[in-house]
Amino acid sequence: MLKLQPIEFVLRAIPESFLVIFAIYIFSKTEINRKKYLVTSIAFSIIIYITRMLPINYGVHMILSVLFLLFIIVSYNKIDVINGIKSIIFTYLVQLISEAINVFILNFINLDLETLFKDPVSKTILGIPSLVITGIIISTFYMINKKRKKYKKA
Repeated sequence: MLKLQPIEFVLRAIPESFLVIFAIYIFSKTEINRKKYLVTSIAFSIIIYITRMLPINYGVHMILSVLFLLFIIVSYNKIDVINGIKSIIFTYLVQLISEAINVFILNFINLDLETLFKDPVSKTILGIPSLVITGIIISTFYMINKKRKKYKKA
């Protein structure tokens, strides 16, 4: 079980959910509906919390979260299925790259990550730079698309 501690939920899951939904809007080139964005982000963070509480193996929770995310963005946000799938894959790829950069930097500093990741507070604090890196990458795509006026209504 991969239960989230309250600090991890507040400082990591909720901001990450807002960032993931924002990225899906950006990568699917869909105009952002603020109400739907807010509702979807909160719903996705709750889904992450619930799936992490399930007694399942590591990795299965991510697959379930992605399936629920796809269902939400297609049914509620009215994003095309193919665009939704592409956006989710690209968003998770950006997150993976950001996490890799963060871990590389932390290893370069010679921190004992195994010990630090056992504590939820230090794990959350050490994960914030990857969230910032992800935000910078997604914001860059947003600015490029906004400049090119490539957004369409959902």
